[in-house]
Amino acid sequence: MNSQLLVLKKKYRDRTFLIAQILEYAGPFPGEYKTKILMKTEMNHTQIQRFFKYLEDNGMLRQDHDSKRWFRTTKGESFLDVYNKMKEDLK
Repeated sequence: MNSQLLVLKKKYRDRTFLIAQILEYAGPFPGEYKTKILMKTEMNHTQIQRFFKYLEDNGMLRQDHDSKRWFRTTKGESFLDVYNKMKEDLK
């Protein structure tokens, strides 16, 4: 019975939602550590690696190499603004 409750609580999270979550948790500079973002998004290491590569390749997420923290860029901020506006408009 307990395992059924856990299954019911899990919901499908689409790619756009996960991207928005990562950008939200990363925040602006100085950003956040990858491990903390991974734990907050409840993704596994393979998934988070794939998303970080995609976001970095598309200029939405950057790493500060001195502190090893990840932060969203201006492009990532723009994406998050549009995402939040669309989410609000669809309510």
